[in-house]
Parts: sequence; C-alpha cells; structure tokens
Amino acid sequence: MSACLSDLLWKSLLFVSFAQLSKGEHGRRTYFFIIGIFLALLFLNIYFRVKVFKLYKTLVQNKIEFDSSHIFNKQKLEKEILPKYPKFNSEILMFIGNIRRSLSIAVVLVLLITMMGFILKRI
Repeated sequence: MSACLSDLLWKSLLFVSFAQLSKGEHGRRTYFFIIGIFLALLFLNIYFRVKVFKLYKTLVQNKIEFDSSHIFNKQKLEKEILPKYPKFNSEILMFIGNIRRSLSIAVVLVLLITMMGFILKRI
C-alpha cells in the first residue's frame, strides 16, 4: 500500500514540475542561468587577471620576455625560454598555466552562453 502511495506521490510531483516548466517559466530559468554564467565568467576573469598580473609584474621586473607562440607551444617554451631563465621557471610556468586555464574557461562559458541563447531563441 505504501509503495502505491509513494508511486502516486512521485507521479504527481513529476506532473507538477513539468507543469511549472511552461514556456514562461522555462524562459525565465534560462535567463537566470545565462546571467549566472555571465557572472561566473566575470568573476573568473577578474580572479585570473589578478593572478596573472602579479606574475606578469614579476616577469617584467626581471626582464623575462617571450611571445604567444611560447604560451601555446610547450616544446618551444621548454627549448627556448626555460633554459634561458632557470631561476624563474616556476613563475613562467604558473603564468602560462593561468593564461591557458583562463582561456579554456572563457571558451567553455562563451559556448554555454551561446547555447543558452539558441535555446532562448527557440522558446
């Protein structure tokens, strides 16, 4: 008897939750989701900028120079830059790691925002 009652309760809860997901409610939830993703992107951007600029300041003060090709090509970095500045290997690797991580997080969040935009357009 309790199994029947719990089954009936479960089905009624599912019906109510699906009924709440009408177009207006779903659209509002999607807007809030997009706003949340945007705020996460903003927060992560500020957080990584602070971390990156601290390391960047250290690298600039010690006149350590490299270009974007070294950031995206680890073999080139290990061959040309790290042997040149062995004292600052950890700072260089942390700087490059933070740049890569911030770029990958930004790409994922932008893709999520774009997908939510297409979903909103269909609603």
